[in-house]
Amino acid sequence: MNEERLGNENILKLVVRMALPAMLTMAFQALYNAFDSLFIARYSSHAFASISITQPVINISLAISAGLGAGMAGCISRYLGQRNKKSAEDGFKTALLSALLIAILIALLSLLFSNSFVASFTSDALAIELGSSYLNIISICFPFVFLSTIIASLFNSHSLSLYAMLIQSSGAILNIILDPIFIFYFDLGANGAAIATALGYVFSFIFGLILYKRRSILSLKGAFSFDVLKSITNIALPSMMVSAAGSIVGLIYNRLILSYGLDEMAVYSMYLKLESFMFLASSGISSALVVIVAYNYGSRYFKRVKIAYFTSMLLSLAIMLLGFAFFQIFTKQLVMLFTADDKLLDMGLRAFKKLSYCFLLTSFNISTSGLLQGLGKGERSLILTMTRFFLLLIPLSIVLNYFFGLDGLYLSYFASDVLVLPLIVIIYKITIKECLKTKE
Repeated sequence: MNEERLGNENILKLVVRMALPAMLTMAFQALYNAFDSLFIARYSSHAFASISITQPVINISLAISAGLGAGMAGCISRYLGQRNKKSAEDGFKTALLSALLIAILIALLSLLFSNSFVASFTSDALAIELGSSYLNIISICFPFVFLSTIIASLFNSHSLSLYAMLIQSSGAILNIILDPIFIFYFDLGANGAAIATALGYVFSFIFGLILYKRRSILSLKGAFSFDVLKSITNIALPSMMVSAAGSIVGLIYNRLILSYGLDEMAVYSMYLKLESFMFLASSGISSALVVIVAYNYGSRYFKRVKIAYFTSMLLSLAIMLLGFAFFQIFTKQLVMLFTADDKLLDMGLRAFKKLSYCFLLTSFNISTSGLLQGLGKGERSLILTMTRFFLLLIPLSIVLNYFFGLDGLYLSYFASDVLVLPLIVIIYKITIKECLKTKE
């Protein structure tokens, strides 16, 4: 069986084999986000800044979706490691129904409050209209996003990462094709980008459903179980909180940056679109780590758990260091992908160089969170996340912005990563010590 490779394949080969499809999937998603932004920025910088205000809401929704998928994959992998297929099927059914209900609720809330949300950040009437309209179109398709993520995560839990990649990248490819058609040919601007994205979400779900029906893995015969939902939540909550906390920080950042004007907001959004290539690659490695750790922990292969953690961390660190070097060397070329305006170019050079320092240390946090989620130690991952974002990053962003302006604000991510390192070491040592006691 494919899942048995999780317990006996060479760790380096297994991490690369599982992480690569996930990384490619993330890369496709980042690519269509970048194309989305590139086309809108060239259509209108005002429209680009307007829809950027809504991005934290969309990111929070995607974070919940990804968290549920990771939680389900971790639980199913552990159950399969314990040779408990019944509980694995219950996990799939529980995650699927929960995802659908949550997606519908988020979509309704987003539709009801989109206008008020955008208006809380800007008084610009056109920006409010463009931003709320964009968010409304995207929100309608949230159920398709959640369901396709659950199906993709099911394949991941069976070490069938290629199928997961095909599901999630298919919609991204369609989005890239449709973007220029709706934005420029039909002259729909930001709404055209939203329609292209929404159609991509629907296509991913349909394609995922077709693959699921053709590939015999877990059936839908399982039952909804609150006990299983609790296990899924234990793994999912930290992952959700990591991304959701990032989005909450994004809201605060948006408010701080908008005090410098819409142009600065546009520049920051340009950076975020390109930054996602680096962070989503590391997240892809982390998602593979969750499944590998969960299976081997369930099978009591504790040595493989430790090796997988350090292997994943080193791979992630290598990618982030390359990303930092690339952003420092090719800053001008990166900014010019979005704009040729001299004013925005100067602002972008300053922002990109400072912001990219956050690449240097973030791998330690991402990999440790993946390890803790795979071990079912969700509360510790949550402590790590809350400390980094709410006790360190948010206060630092406000204080550094006050004393050093934009330069201080842009370096606050890096400062928080430095300060959270001792906590990462402490949590890791305590967790590994407990694993060794379990082995005895």
